[in-house]
Amino acid sequence: MVHYDPIFAIASSGLVYLVENLGTPYSGPEAGPEVRADGVGVAHALGVNAIHLDLLRSRTLVSWESEMEIRCRNELTAGKYAKDYDAIVTLSLGGRQLRLGLEYERTPKTQTEYDRIVSLLESERNLDRVLYLACTRHIHSLLKQRLWRIRQRVLIGLASDLPRTEPADLEVVDAQTMQVYRLVDIP
Repeated sequence: MVHYDPIFAIASSGLVYLVENLGTPYSGPEAGPEVRADGVGVAHALGVNAIHLDLLRSRTLVSWESEMEIRCRNELTAGKYAKDYDAIVTLSLGGRQLRLGLEYERTPKTQTEYDRIVSLLESERNLDRVLYLACTRHIHSLLKQRLWRIRQRVLIGLASDLPRTEPADLEVVDAQTMQVYRLVDIP
């Protein structure tokens, strides 16, 4: 991401082999997952991985369903999620379990893209809540503007707060009401 020299390379068929034999079976295009030349996908994946590690370290993570598992479910089963979330997580907070779709927002999208996302989220029937973790305060502010008054329960927080605080105490904004909560206090 600082330069374009590859650290390592793997052909798409090799990637599919690794995923199928060491992880979640891949059901996407025969050419394998999309790889972007600009490296944006790598930076996003690293951010999602950092969130996963932060939740593991906090010992609040009960389960983590990866984007690949979600994509497989959405392509192959009737019980689909409305969108391909970055993860579906279950957290143990304050004596109860909170299950939510997780989205890591690293770069801004157009108004049209956010309109499409709002439409997808409002059609969600398998999750009660979605947590957006923004990469920066600017993205956090943009999410509040774009998701304001959404009918689905969408919470917006800062990914950079996660390593410094317990997930239960993570400050989130309810996009519907703009009320600020600690994650553990979400109704």
